[in-house]
Amino acid sequence: MVFSPTRQTVNEANFWQEVAEKLKRTNSANLNDDLNKILRPIRRSESVKAFRRLTQALNSHPNSGSWLTGRAYLLAGIAYISAAQISLTNHKTQHARQFCFLAAENFVKASQHLPPWERKSVLRWASQLKQIAGKLDAEPFYALTHLKALAIKAKSHAKFVPPVRQGR
Repeated sequence: MVFSPTRQTVNEANFWQEVAEKLKRTNSANLNDDLNKILRPIRRSESVKAFRRLTQALNSHPNSGSWLTGRAYLLAGIAYISAAQISLTNHKTQHARQFCFLAAENFVKASQHLPPWERKSVLRWASQLKQIAGKLDAEPFYALTHLKALAIKAKSHAKFVPPVRQGR
C-alpha cells in the first residue's frame, strides 16, 4: 500500500500523539521497560533516535515522564508542519491551514509538559503557526518560507538533548 507524502506525515503526527498519550499513562519507574512498546508504531521515524537519547539523558529524573510527553507532542507538531508544507506546495491551502492549526495545538500541549526553559519558544511557535495559517491564501510563498524556517527551528530544538542534573 502506497501513501502520499502528506498521509505519511499525518500518520507520523498521529503516532507521536499516541506516544504522548501513552507516556502520560506510564509510571516513570516503568518507563525504560515500556519505552520499546510505546515507540513501536513510530520506530521508523528519524526522530526516534533523538527521543531515545533524551530518554537516556533524563534517566531517573523526577520530571522525565512529563518532559518526554512534551517532546512527543512537539514531534507531532513538527510532523504536522511538514504536512502543511507539502499541502501548500501542492496548492491545497485549506489542508495546509488545518495542519498549521493542528501543529499549533500540539505545540500548546507540548508546552504544558516541557521544562520551563523550553515553554516560551514552543508557545511562540504555536502563535506563529496561527499567523501563518492566516496568510496562506494572500501570501503562499512567504507562508511556505516561514513554515520551512519554523520546521528547521523546531526540528533542531527537538533533537537537542540538554544536560540534565538530577536536582533540577
